[in-house]
Amino acid sequence: MINFDNNATTPVDESVLEELIRATRDFSGNTSSGHSLGNAAGKYLLACRQRVAKVLNAADADEIVFTSGGTESDNAAVRGIGWAMKGKGRTGLVTSAIEHRAVLNPCEWLKGHGFGLTVLPVDGNGVVDLAAAKAAINIKTALVSVMTANNEIGTIQPIRELAELAHAAGAVLHSDAVQAVGKMPVDVQALGVDSISLSAHKFYGPKGVGVLYLKKGTPYDCFMLGGTHEGGRRAGTVPLPQIAALTVALELAESKRIKQGEWLRGLRDQLVRELLAKVPGAHVNGDLKQTTLNTASIRFDGIYGGHLLREMDKHGILASAGSACMWEITRPSHVLTALGLSDEEGGGTIRFSLGYANTPEEVTRVADTLAKLVPQLRAQPAAL
Repeated sequence: MINFDNNATTPVDESVLEELIRATRDFSGNTSSGHSLGNAAGKYLLACRQRVAKVLNAADADEIVFTSGGTESDNAAVRGIGWAMKGKGRTGLVTSAIEHRAVLNPCEWLKGHGFGLTVLPVDGNGVVDLAAAKAAINIKTALVSVMTANNEIGTIQPIRELAELAHAAGAVLHSDAVQAVGKMPVDVQALGVDSISLSAHKFYGPKGVGVLYLKKGTPYDCFMLGGTHEGGRRAGTVPLPQIAALTVALELAESKRIKQGEWLRGLRDQLVRELLAKVPGAHVNGDLKQTTLNTASIRFDGIYGGHLLREMDKHGILASAGSACMWEITRPSHVLTALGLSDEEGGGTIRFSLGYANTPEEVTRVADTLAKLVPQLRAQPAAL
């Protein structure tokens, strides 16, 4: 089996799995309990928070909030910051046309509760229009939310510049950085962000745990009500074993980022070269110089991507048509549409996202297989 769908999820690293098991065995107490078991768990939770803060270059460990993953972190940031800023008389939201639904849907929810919403266009490579952003951000803007790196085409956004525009108007800047860890530096101070979202299963950690970075002083209303866990910012018993595993995965991702990143870039570029050379009518969506180093969005003329994916799966090759969260949708994704692609072009697009375990030999096997499958599908009327 060749897994070229690592943007959907990554396999858990062995050392991360070992930490998950160790923390489950050694820290059985509830971190909120006042007895010895709880105190031991609480001390280790603090150590994890400090280690995560160090990797992200956060000024204070208290700026780290542990969540169930990227979707919760995005919802918490958009709804929590937006609602708090409404109390300050600010009711404007600015986001981009290629955000994950975990950002777009909460924005729509706030729109239904009295907020104005501006969705910024992107160019043909998926980069946000900074001039449009400058025109949209004003003294009524509460929150600007633009992802660091896109999950479907990999486009990296000018977050630092967007943060400066937001802050000049007194607004807050949130960024979904779920796809960025291990592929580029995620330094919250260098990016200038007030909030970011992370999810462990995107960087060889377990599913069901993530991070919401909230810069100290950022207005925020907790939208998950219950106990006073996570400093009152996220109710619910803290899953310490998953957090411990996330911590190790994040540290590993950062320590391997430069060396492994060049490996991934080389594999990605090899894949693109071989596909374009071996499959007539293959095209790259976006500009590879502006994307995360493991991601390639390729469209194939005259086919339906869903049919190609099924045939690839039969040959032991895994990829996707876009976000794993939207697999059941048969029309082209909103991301591809925002690039200006037609329904036919978007419908013929496959996302390839490589991981550390992939090899040059696998790349060649994938390209050779598609060189056979694509012409076969083009010859079938049902595939058009």
